[in-house]
Amino acid sequence: MERLFEVVGSQDFVEGTYGTLHRLLQDHVVLLKTQQHALAERLGEVSARSGKLADEWVNATSAVREVLGQRLNAASEELRRHEEGLRAARAQLRNIESRQCDIEWVTRALANFSSVWQVMSPANRGRLMRALIDRIVVKKTKVDIHLAHLDEEPVPEQTEAEP
Repeated sequence: MERLFEVVGSQDFVEGTYGTLHRLLQDHVVLLKTQQHALAERLGEVSARSGKLADEWVNATSAVREVLGQRLNAASEELRRHEEGLRAARAQLRNIESRQCDIEWVTRALANFSSVWQVMSPANRGRLMRALIDRIVVKKTKVDIHLAHLDEEPVPEQTEAEP
């Protein structure tokens, strides 16, 4: 824990963590907005196609109406799927606001890591550790801490463990 306090409490680590998490979040926003735009375009295309099919269905003979009805049903199902996808993308974009709050919370906690740790509840200590640590590898002579989502080398334990 002492080594973790030392590494995690450094200004470089705090700034790097914030930058990395913020960049990942912004990349996700860009992806969702691109997806949202594509879905909206596709909705417009399918809606226009549905309108044309409906017009054709009204003016068609009974033999052709069945085929047009099947196409219209397929277009309606496609519209429903795209609308669901658009709603999901919008919901995820709204959810990103809470993720930004989490990033800010983690950054503030990191800036004063050792003093914050002392007053944190066990639940918040766990939340912070899950945000920081991807995995801990215990070897015969050392312990490696792999930080989460930071693409960094493990933080090696300074002292040798007893065999």
